[in-house]
Amino acid sequence: MNIRTKLHPAIPRVICPRCGTTMRLAGIEPDDIGRGEVTVFDCDCGFEYRMSASVREEERRVRAAEERAYAVAD
Repeated sequence: MNIRTKLHPAIPRVICPRCGTTMRLAGIEPDDIGRGEVTVFDCDCGFEYRMSASVREEERRVRAAEERAYAVAD
């Protein structure tokens, strides 16, 4: 079985737009302004994909979800 088919659920499954195979996680780096992170995926065909995520936005989403959960519980 291919190792790429056994990805951890937290790692996005990225398909290469050039060749159609599953790309591998190459690294996670801080973004240029220091507020988030850039996840880098590489493919055997040479294509590189960078996905940016804002840490603050994720924190806001989690906080809002927790507040909604507490409001429903009360």
